[in-house]
Amino acid sequence: MIGDLLELAGAKGLDKKELSVQTNAPAKIMERGLDLLRSKRQAVVVDRDLGRMVHGELFTLMAEKLVAGLGEYHQKHPEKPGAARGEVLHVLGDGAPDKLKNALVEHLLKTDQVIADGDVLRLPDHKPGLGADQDKAGAEIMKRYQEGGSTPP
Repeated sequence: MIGDLLELAGAKGLDKKELSVQTNAPAKIMERGLDLLRSKRQAVVVDRDLGRMVHGELFTLMAEKLVAGLGEYHQKHPEKPGAARGEVLHVLGDGAPDKLKNALVEHLLKTDQVIADGDVLRLPDHKPGLGADQDKAGAEIMKRYQEGGSTPP
């Protein structure tokens, strides 16, 4: 029942007080249910102060979306070392609370799915370099330079 309520709540999630009201369950029983859900990663705490949680599947999907968004950023901007947090977090939309976004980034950092260099995020296998078109242009310049020899035209 708690898992269903978390699923319905979406990205906003629910805190313990809201769950208590909606389940009308005694505190001990509700806490045992939450412990079970958290141990199975079916409920993820995104705000420790309020005890706000989201459904585990939603958290996983949003984490995957964040990683995919960062991958797309790397494809569009291969020369950059990574993306600023704000640039990447926009893929989650405006409906996701900031605490959820921060929890997602922290989870991805802890699990080494994302690397942080200051405020810049990148995928672990990303190495900044030239794009394919820039590689081609560089090769053409080098070819002409080698053909021309060491004297100016």
